[in-house]
Amino acid sequence: MYSHATIIGLLLVIGILAHAAWGIYQKKQLTEVTKASAERELAALDARTRALETDVTRLSSDQGTEAELRTKFQIAKPDEGVIVIIDEATSSQSAATRAIVVKRNFWQFIKEFFRAG
Repeated sequence: MYSHATIIGLLLVIGILAHAAWGIYQKKQLTEVTKASAERELAALDARTRALETDVTRLSSDQGTEAELRTKFQIAKPDEGVIVIIDEATSSQSAATRAIVVKRNFWQFIKEFFRAG
């Protein structure tokens, strides 16, 4: 019916087209994976942006700044003391020295030191 050359030529064209289609399919799969990864990263960055905006808003007020300083640096007002509770699980001190430690304001300590002397 058809010559062998025509059949071989058609098979060759079909092979080339199949190879090209397979390459496009693989690129599509890679693109979908990359898109999903980028969407997850975008969602994480959006969440981080919202958290940072919340922190900036909170720290813009005097109350927020004071609360952050008290939390990070254990700062007290002149008429206040700071109590530090040492957890038994994280402390390597002996049982006799495990207690509530009261830190006074630095300037109060200096004043009392010179008054006592």
